[in-house]
Amino acid sequence: MTVHHPTLRRASGAAARLAAAGSAVMLLLTALTIAGVWAPEASAAAVDGGGAQVIAPEGSTAAGQPLTSGGSATPFTLLLPTGAACTGDSANDDYRVQSYMVPGSVEPSTLTFGELGPIPSGFRDEPYRQPLYQETSSAFVNAQTSDASVDGGPGPVVNIPTFAVGPEGVFVLGDIPAGTYNIGIACTLGPASATQLDKYWNTQLTVVESAADAPAGVTWTASDDPPTTTSTTAGGASTTSSSSSTSTTAGGATTSSTSTTTASSSTTVTNAPTGGSPSGTSVMSTVGSLPLTGSSTTALVIWAVLLLLFGRMAVLLARPPRLAERR
Repeated sequence: MTVHHPTLRRASGAAARLAAAGSAVMLLLTALTIAGVWAPEASAAAVDGGGAQVIAPEGSTAAGQPLTSGGSATPFTLLLPTGAACTGDSANDDYRVQSYMVPGSVEPSTLTFGELGPIPSGFRDEPYRQPLYQETSSAFVNAQTSDASVDGGPGPVVNIPTFAVGPEGVFVLGDIPAGTYNIGIACTLGPASATQLDKYWNTQLTVVESAADAPAGVTWTASDDPPTTTSTTAGGASTTSSSSSTSTTAGGATTSSTSTTTASSSTTVTNAPTGGSPSGTSVMSTVGSLPLTGSSTTALVIWAVLLLLFGRMAVLLARPPRLAERR
């Protein structure tokens, strides 16, 4: 249909051009999302699994004990609350385990993840968003959970590796700005989206510059509070629990144990936060070693292209008709 009235034609043309511009923007955002450059903020439905705790890793003289300070190359790991698990497992439900280190101003519940770790927040890009790096200089991303003990059950988060804030070969002097950072472990399902984030366990590090440190030139301090989690029992009562690790030496032998204090009675599933996968599956993962899974973005691309085409057609239909020249 061609509009002949001049005023209506101008209004129709303006509306059509606006629609075409909107379609072009949608297509651009879709392309940026696929490329991992932009992603919408995550949904508030993500579950705060409770606090994590920075502890000395296995193999160190104080293994399992709280670690409150260190340098850029100091090894550490994270202790999660007893029973920490994703809603589903990797083998059956495609859940993945991630790590992150982001500015303290960034709410962990808003994070989305790609193959390289936390995705910058689009046009409000943060100065620093990284996964946690292992001593081997590999990023801890897209790792697998242990197998669920029952079909459809949760996937335990196990085998959390040994990290360093700024391991050699990844960071150099000046790479890590001073400030407060949120660090932690997260569960995700599928590619970056508003509903990708499932659960997360968070703690904070305060980083300061240090000329004496190598390789990144920073030192850090962490809270020594034990990890805590809040859950709801079948009767609706809120239950808060905390876990702490202790080590004792008897006859020259060192043993480690984990104790849990619970405010009210509840049933929990026990797993080893830093070792011992029941299924024998390691969650150590390097960048890109596991494919992204979940809903495809193909439908978004198709809709964006169709909207762009419809907008272009509307512009053409709104143009005034050309009169044929009389001979």
